[in-house]
This record gives sequence, C-alpha cells and structure tokens, in this order.
Amino acid sequence: MLVVFLSTLLAEKIDFSNLKNKMLNSKSIDIFMDDYIGKDSGVRFFTYQNIIDLFKEIESQFSFSRVHSIGKSFEDRDIPLLTLGENYKKFEEGDSKDNPPAILLTSAHHAREVVGVSMNIYVALELLYNWVHDNPGTHTLLENHVLYFLPMVNVDGYYLISEGWEKSHFFNYIRKNRRNDGGCVGTSIGVDLNRNYDFKWGLDNDGSSPNKCQGDYRGEMPFSEPETQAVRDFITSSQHNVKIAINFHTWGNLFIIPFNFDNESNKDMIHKPIYAIYEDIRDQGNLPEGMLFGNGKQTIKYKANGDATDWMATQNDLLAISPELGILNTASNRFFPNLEFVKPIIKENYPWVNYTIHKLSAQIDIKILSYEKEVCMIENCTTRPQKIQKFHVNIQAQNLGFSVTKNISIKILADSDIKILLKDDQQDRFVRSNELTYPSLASLESTVWNLRVEVPMTKWKELSSASVNKPNENAFLSFENYKYPLFASSEKSIKALTIASLVDAKETAPEDQAKTSIYYYVIIVFIILVSVAILVAYCFIKNKKPSRMIHLDGKRHQELEMGYPRDAPGSKEDRSIYSS
Repeated sequence: MLVVFLSTLLAEKIDFSNLKNKMLNSKSIDIFMDDYIGKDSGVRFFTYQNIIDLFKEIESQFSFSRVHSIGKSFEDRDIPLLTLGENYKKFEEGDSKDNPPAILLTSAHHAREVVGVSMNIYVALELLYNWVHDNPGTHTLLENHVLYFLPMVNVDGYYLISEGWEKSHFFNYIRKNRRNDGGCVGTSIGVDLNRNYDFKWGLDNDGSSPNKCQGDYRGEMPFSEPETQAVRDFITSSQHNVKIAINFHTWGNLFIIPFNFDNESNKDMIHKPIYAIYEDIRDQGNLPEGMLFGNGKQTIKYKANGDATDWMATQNDLLAISPELGILNTASNRFFPNLEFVKPIIKENYPWVNYTIHKLSAQIDIKILSYEKEVCMIENCTTRPQKIQKFHVNIQAQNLGFSVTKNISIKILADSDIKILLKDDQQDRFVRSNELTYPSLASLESTVWNLRVEVPMTKWKELSSASVNKPNENAFLSFENYKYPLFASSEKSIKALTIASLVDAKETAPEDQAKTSIYYYVIIVFIILVSVAILVAYCFIKNKKPSRMIHLDGKRHQELEMGYPRDAPGSKEDRSIYSS
C-alpha cells in the first residue's frame, strides 16, 4: 500500500520533455500511454500543471502545433487551446469560404469531470503518436484539417481541484466556475458554465436554476461568464470553421445529442438532415457496450437549458455531441473513478471519437435502398423454364462527412456470368456497366443508381437464402455497408463495392418456384371460370321479358309491359331526386 501511495505521489509531476522520442521508441500506443494514463502509470488524472507542461512540450517538439489562450477566466487565468494541423496557418489566414472543416474537443465545463480531460489529452497524444509512426491516414487528416483541443473550459475550478490534489491528495468536487457574488460557500460558489449558453437560456427552472447557490445556476444572463464568452467567440470566428464539437462529460455511459432543453425525445433533431450523421456514428462508430443514445430526456433522464451542445448545434450547421463517458461497469460511475477504470473508459470510447474525427473528410456510405426480384407475370409467363432471374436494385451513395468529394467511382464486383445493367436516365434504357460514377457530393448529399441484375438460373438454384445485409458463401453479389474516408485533396475516389445478396430469407426458395407458378395458374383459371359464369347469368336475365306486379281494385294482377317502358316515378325532369 505504501509503495502504491508513493508511486502515486511521484507520478503527479509528469516529465514530457522527451515526448517525441518516447513515441518513436514505443512499439504500440498502449505501451506509450502506460506512462501517462491508468493504473500502470499511477496517474489518476492530468492536473492543471500537467496540461500546461504537456502543451508547452508539444508546441516545442511538433512544428504543426500551436498553443495559445482563447480568453481569460473569471480569476484571470488563460484558457489554453492546443491546435494541430500541418496547414492551420494557411487555413486561418485564407478566405473563410475555403477553410476546410475543423473539430473542437472540449472538456471540464464542469471542473470535477476529470476523466473527460484525460480523454481530451489522450486523443491528442494518439494523433501525435500515429503521426510520428507515419500513419498515412493521420498525415492526410493533419494536412487537410485542423483539430482544436480545449481541455479546461472551467480553468479556475480545475486549477483549484488540481491544487488540492497535489497538496493533500484530497479531491474537491467543484462543478461551477469561481464567480462568488451571491453569498454561497464551498462548492456552491459560481455559475454552471453548461447552463450559460444563449440557446433556450432560462427557459424554465427545471433545466437550470435561478438560485445562485444551486449546482445548475445559469448566471445572470446568457454568456455572462468570460469562459463561455471565450468558447462562443472561438466557434463563431469565421477563420476556424468548426463543424464538429465534442464536449466531454463524466460520468455515465451516454451518447447525448441535441436538443436537451425539451422534455420530448428528440423531436427537434430527428427531422434535420444532420441527424443521419448522428445515427451513423451510433451504428458504425463502435460505441461502448450499453451506451445509450439520444437527448437528455432519453439518456440522462433530465433536461438542460442554456446547454453548450444545444447552442453549438445552432451554429454553422455544426455536429455537437456531449457524451457522458463511461463503460458498462457501474463501479466506474464516479466523477473521480479508481485508477483501474480510467484507461478502460478512455480506450472503449476512443473508437467512436476517432470515427467522428474522420467525418471532417468526405465519408461515402454505400447501401442498397431497395431491391425487387422480377416475378413471372401473365404477359410474359411461359411453360418453358426461365433461363435468368432478374432483379431491380436501387443503390445509394451518401456523403456522411463534412468535406466535398469529387469524381466518385464505385466498382461492382460480380461473377463474369452475372450481367449488371445500369439505368441511363437520359436515354431511358439499361446499359451494361459495373461501374457507378458521380461528379461530386457535398456534405449530406446523395445520389441513387438504378440497376438491373441478371443471374443465370443455374447459378440462382445454387444460392441459399440470405438477408440483405448478411452475405453468405454462395451469394452472387455480396454487400458490406462500409465507410471510407475521402479527403478534400483527393482528385478521384475509387472503391470496389461488394453488394449484398439480393435473396431475402423470407422469399420462396429457388426449388419451390415451380410450385409457385402452378398456384398462379390455378388461381388465374379459377378467376376466369367465375367471370364466365357471371357473364352467362347476366345475359340470360337480360334477354328474359320483364314483368311488373301491380294492384288493381285490391286484386293482384300481372301486367306484361309492352312497347316503351313507363316513365316512373314522376316526369323525366324529376328523376334526379330519386337517384342515389
């Protein structure tokens, strides 16, 4: 116990002076990070001074980095921002219309949520590690985009927590900033920075409080605090072109998206085009097991107004996320989790964060919108066996990233005896082609190709049933709903496409098709016979001379109607009143 305690004390002062060389000499990111995060390092969280020291070393060792302050806190401390990007100077000095999309990662809106700060730092370090090891995707990302890291929004509160930990290993659970003008004491001092943004600010007293000593006190007015003003001014500056913002929070295992001011479940987001990107991250980003997706009502079970993520979502068509970092282990659900949980929380959340970062580029999603097997109809049915099975397929390409991509080319792979025909809309006919092309797709734009696929029946009979998105060994076409990054600098985007088996598991198996055709014939013959019988009966009734039963002098008589039929009832002009 004494050794562990001493190692923890000694680990408070972290040496970053040889950062780049340590990266080069480490065989993996896990080995490199063992000195900085988790139980092997003895580091429970990065203190205020750790972050200042780290940022200083990154700026000195990596030429494509910059550290500067985006503003001053209430207690007049700098709010440090780390910028990474090989061309950030050119982008920020150029025309804002030409600036590529950028991402902002924030943490410690609430000072006590220290795992979010560690997550922020980890993302920066892994990016630098990959760059040092010549990862081509990382180099391309840093060539074409800018990444901004803002680990301490509530820098005063975080400084106070760090100071207490360094002096006595006491963790102070400070949430708000340090504005003290309401007679509050201890941790009740200050304004909740995550209720101080100017979107639905002060909408009601459930989503934030007017009471200065409450934990969710929203401040005197929107953006009353220097910290939120600094974030606002940074995001709204045209030179940055922030298109993605991730605001790390803890604790929980929640993927929270806008809008959180309302008590309804995402009614203000699900109809927006950008919701497709949120869904894509949820479905393809490899979220930690059990992570809940939705707005505050659906996840954390309460609402928030004046929330940073809600405000950010209204700026510049921005994708904003405020995850409550965690894993599927309730023992880790703490603002200050035990050492053994720090690294698992970060490692399990990193994949979706990395996936989201790559949405700065173009990201083409290829999927089958619909398919239909051509069935035997009356006009083309023959008693002879069919030689081919035809399918009609609609394939969609959609850009679920933020950069424009040009000259898209998608190749369809199929056996040589399978014919792929592409609909030529200009000539209204199908032409043989296994390559789908499109000139350009901007963010959230999509295009659809109409195909006809012809499969020889000899091959069709070998196929086993499979659902649309689950290819099988015998599928004549297979499908992977893959995503791949296409960066703004790419001149041509080429990707081989494998498309899913079009045999639905619920469809009739190939060997049963002959039986199905017989059933069709039986039903058709039955309908014809019934129709003929009805027609014969109608003709018989029509040709029989009609009679009318009338009453005369109380006696019943039958009067055969001769010649023209009688006008009844009333005159011809009055008949309309009796019509239905």
